[in-house]
Amino acid sequence: NTASSPKAVYVIKVQNDGTGSDNVKVTGTKAPTGWMVNYFNATKFGANITAQVTGAGWPTGTLAVGGSKEIRVEVKPGLSIRAGAVLDVLVTATSVADSSKKDTVKATTTATAPPVYKPDLWIRNSTDTSSIGNNIYSTNGINETKTQSVTKGTTATYVLTVQNDGDTTDSFKITGTGGGAGWTVKYFDAASGGNEKTSLVTGSGWTVGPLAPGATSEFRAEVTPGSSGSVSASKVVLITATSVGDKTKKDTVKATTTAKKSTSSMYGDPRQAGDTDPEVRWVQAPPATVAAGMNYAVSWEVVGGKTVSHTYVVMSTDPDPTRKPMAMSEIQSGKPGVFKAWVPAPSKGHLYYQVVAVVDGKMYTSEVLYCEVR
Repeated sequence: NTASSPKAVYVIKVQNDGTGSDNVKVTGTKAPTGWMVNYFNATKFGANITAQVTGAGWPTGTLAVGGSKEIRVEVKPGLSIRAGAVLDVLVTATSVADSSKKDTVKATTTATAPPVYKPDLWIRNSTDTSSIGNNIYSTNGINETKTQSVTKGTTATYVLTVQNDGDTTDSFKITGTGGGAGWTVKYFDAASGGNEKTSLVTGSGWTVGPLAPGATSEFRAEVTPGSSGSVSASKVVLITATSVGDKTKKDTVKATTTAKKSTSSMYGDPRQAGDTDPEVRWVQAPPATVAAGMNYAVSWEVVGGKTVSHTYVVMSTDPDPTRKPMAMSEIQSGKPGVFKAWVPAPSKGHLYYQVVAVVDGKMYTSEVLYCEVR
């Protein structure tokens, strides 16, 4: 039995059981459409003798009484061969001295379905009782995203579960976003406690498993905005589980953490006493998935400052929408507060959205959000 990519290997021994020396001619089945059948003159490596075996015959050379020669047959079903298909390969040894004397063996190969490798990564906030992402597979965390908002210096904890959704035992390499811009990101091999795996996860990857089909393993990510110094408004962490058996199979979840300030302002945004730097944040964000050609409402809040001379939503296929803008909402102005607009989903594919606000002569931007247009 063999799957559609490995091969079945048979070793055949040709022996002279006669009473005198003899040369033996070996013939064999030629590969039918969709199959590969190759013959070699040794049990390992050796010369390919397929054309001779499937043609006029390959001579062993003179074999003394009791002498023998071994050859190898490799049989491989192509991708077009359905599971359960069977191929019988007949190999015949014929005496050159007396062509009526021959012996035949049969190698039967059955094509089985190739193993299925499928990692499934789930995510939940540490305070949640259930995870999201079960039986959802993506490479960018769409529909597999959790968010938290924490005060600077406080840790947001995300619990990840990797499940083997394949039909064969597999291990999974876990990789994830590291810290930066005033943020610290750490990874541990358990939902609580455990051993730190940050250097592996943010480097070449940390391997979980092997896991039997349906089995799971939990680990966690801890995301912390610095308590002092320059800290970006939010941190997006992508965590990916990649099958070791098939590196093209992977699943990604996303954790978005927002740093909030310690006290509240009149605008309802947590801020530190004396902090006057404006901020831009989403209130009603674009949906994760929308239909092409639709318009939908979004809103955002400009917090701090005195005058908003320009604010709008910019859309692009570039992860940095302000660098390569494709479209934008109407330009609005006014006092800091909540702004609303209708934005389009012009074509199928992916779009990135970001709010731009010019407050008191300086430009500020929101977190970049991703939207899948179908």
